[in-house]
Amino acid sequence: METPTPLPPVPASPTCNPAPRTIQIEFPQHSSSLLESLNRHRLEGKFCDVSLLVQGRELRAHKAVLAAASPYFHDKLLL
Repeated sequence: METPTPLPPVPASPTCNPAPRTIQIEFPQHSSSLLESLNRHRLEGKFCDVSLLVQGRELRAHKAVLAAASPYFHDKLLL
């Protein structure tokens, strides 16, 4: 029976600690695009989770949008 020959030692590899990087990507039209999309969803009745009765008309809306846009609705919708 043959005895195994030991393997040669593996040379130590240098520790790689790359400097942290920050990449900033800007989307200048993002906020207007987001608002357009939210309004389109509202007009299509998608994801609306509250109805407002205004002068006899029912308006479907998003609670989060109302709460973010108005302290009055923020307080009322918390109740």
